[in-house]
Amino acid sequence: MALGRPVTLSPNVASKTVSITATAGQTLFEPSGGYRINEIAVYRNGTRLVNGQDFTARDGASVLLVSGATLNDVLEFQIFDSFNIANTIKPNEATQTITGELVVDGGIIGAVLGIQSAGSLVGTARTVNFIGSGNTVVDNGDGTINVSISGETAGIDTSATSEFTNISVSGIATVGSAVTINSTGIDAVSGVITASSFVGNVTGNTSGTAGGLTGTPDITVRNVTGVAATFTGVLTYEDVTNVDSVGIVTARGGLEVGAAGVGATITSAGNAIISGFSTFKNDVTFVGAAANIIFDQSTDDIIFNDNAKAIFGTSSDGIEVYHNGSASYIHDSGTGDLNLCMESGSKIVVQSGTSGSHLAEFNHEGAVELFYNGSQKLHTHNTGIHVTGIATVTSVIYTGSNGSSIAENNLNFASSGKAYIDHRTTSQDIDFRVSHSSALDRTAITIGSAGITTFYDTPHDDIGTLRSIPLQDESGSGGAYTLVASDAGQCVHIHGTTTGVLVNDSTFNPGDAVTIVNGSAGTMAITQGSCTIRYTADSTTGSKTLASFGMCTLWFSGDSVAYLSGAGLS
Repeated sequence: MALGRPVTLSPNVASKTVSITATAGQTLFEPSGGYRINEIAVYRNGTRLVNGQDFTARDGASVLLVSGATLNDVLEFQIFDSFNIANTIKPNEATQTITGELVVDGGIIGAVLGIQSAGSLVGTARTVNFIGSGNTVVDNGDGTINVSISGETAGIDTSATSEFTNISVSGIATVGSAVTINSTGIDAVSGVITASSFVGNVTGNTSGTAGGLTGTPDITVRNVTGVAATFTGVLTYEDVTNVDSVGIVTARGGLEVGAAGVGATITSAGNAIISGFSTFKNDVTFVGAAANIIFDQSTDDIIFNDNAKAIFGTSSDGIEVYHNGSASYIHDSGTGDLNLCMESGSKIVVQSGTSGSHLAEFNHEGAVELFYNGSQKLHTHNTGIHVTGIATVTSVIYTGSNGSSIAENNLNFASSGKAYIDHRTTSQDIDFRVSHSSALDRTAITIGSAGITTFYDTPHDDIGTLRSIPLQDESGSGGAYTLVASDAGQCVHIHGTTTGVLVNDSTFNPGDAVTIVNGSAGTMAITQGSCTIRYTADSTTGSKTLASFGMCTLWFSGDSVAYLSGAGLS
């Protein structure tokens, strides 16, 4: 016996049980024949499962377990259904078949009776009433009843034409095989209906000529053909496929196609308002005050004549594109920027003609490239610009933020700290060239990669050749000669009336050197003035005497101390 609350069946309710053996992990089960939603109980190995907690059954065909079954689990599906008895009346069925007789003691409320004419169904009714006398009703015994209606025919001559002021037909009157008269009107299958006047609506197919058509409220015809038609009221075309006019159609109050605001309207002032699509299959000209705009269908072109502008922006507050007869313009006449935008992987190209050489390329988030006759001359990169060929600057090139610049005949370093001239490739020299007899024909200075500087000729400074000691001749002082700062690096030659040399402090800089030569036949004094002279031979300080034709050197370690050495000193 299954475990769980047993199922109690209400009277007139049937059930069936479908058993399925599960596979390992199976969650989806489809009991044969399906089930009615909320009319199913599920047992797993005899234990009843809870709907919505252990399983779901929502589509009438499948049952889904929340947790997968174990191999060989037995799932039993108890499916409930209505208990039906054969050949009974079903309350909600539209069509039913009952084998045998149905005997009703009393009336059938709501039932209808089929009415046939010549074997064909013409309608249904709950009650059929035959008016007049002499009607014959025959029960055929097969469920059908034949009715023959006889009525008064006085005054009707069936062998000739009869005329009536009014004909009242409550049923159906058939005139020959062509005309049928019933409660809804006259149906002429063939032939002609002729009347001096019609009251009410006249509908149907007509042939020949119809004249004097009047009626209230409506006269409906298929086609109107004539030399002229005059309508004093509103002419409404309910379903017109085509309007074919050989001449001019004049609509003085305007023309409206379709419902107002949905189709198209042409006002009496000539304004066209079109709510849907407009298709033009030939040239279209928009006539302006001074310039036209033309759609040329043969070339698929929209042509803006000279000085006709394409303006993008409200109230002309935007960009203008036009040609004035001699030049073309893209003019940003509004507020804001003129942005040329591109997506990733694309670029903006300015070129000569539709397939000519590129003049400029603007790559998406990349380089800007400029060309001359198809050859790239300048492009930008993440560290600056690259120029191919000669870059001519008529003024100054400024570098950095401190004002360093390169100008004609001038290289100016303005930043604080050291300035550098670098060669970033190893084992390469730097040459400084000049034009001697022709352009750049002489290398004046070469700075080698090993740090050795080579000069084209012997280096000079403002004193003389750096490999010689320039001569400073002193012969007419008439006493001792006082050394000055410009004597640094020179040889002071004492002779004539000059009798000696005086050395003071604060005259020379550290590292300066002065050579002194006694060119006379007598001795001369080297006098220590406000500085200190230290003799290198014995470390004594003070003035010294230089012998005849002797030579010595003073080297300054500071602005007030000099070291003296040489031949002929005492």
